[in-house]
Amino acid sequence: MNISEWSKTILIASLYSTLTIIIAPFSFGLIQVRISEALTPLPFLIGPAGVYGLFLGCFIANLFSPYGLADLFIGSLSTLLAAWISYKSNRLIIACLSPVLVNSIFIGLLLHYYGAPLEFAIISVGIGETIACILIGYPLTKELEKRLSSTLPN
Repeated sequence: MNISEWSKTILIASLYSTLTIIIAPFSFGLIQVRISEALTPLPFLIGPAGVYGLFLGCFIANLFSPYGLADLFIGSLSTLLAAWISYKSNRLIIACLSPVLVNSIFIGLLLHYYGAPLEFAIISVGIGETIACILIGYPLTKELEKRLSSTLPN
């Protein structure tokens, strides 16, 4: 990776971890809307630096999770998987849906392990992910896509 890619990675990691930690009461738990998940479609636009940044940012944020090592590893790996799918996607809507599906299942199962009813946990995480990734992440990424394409030479 060159310095530009490292810069993107660190910027995304910083944004993700800071957003998650600042709104921590809403970032962890059975009812959650992790606003930082709105960044998970970014690998669709910027490539591997986005994948690495999201994973690193999630890992750092999950150091503060009340679910300990389980969230540190399962939560971070589910974000890594969702970011990788976003990167490999050929359509933005798929890049936005991947974190909804991946995190609904993996984080839902994690919350179930800690005592939450399985169906409720999956649906609850899915709703929070939909708010973050579809309602916020889709328009955010669409706007970034427009701005990035206008700055590139013809």
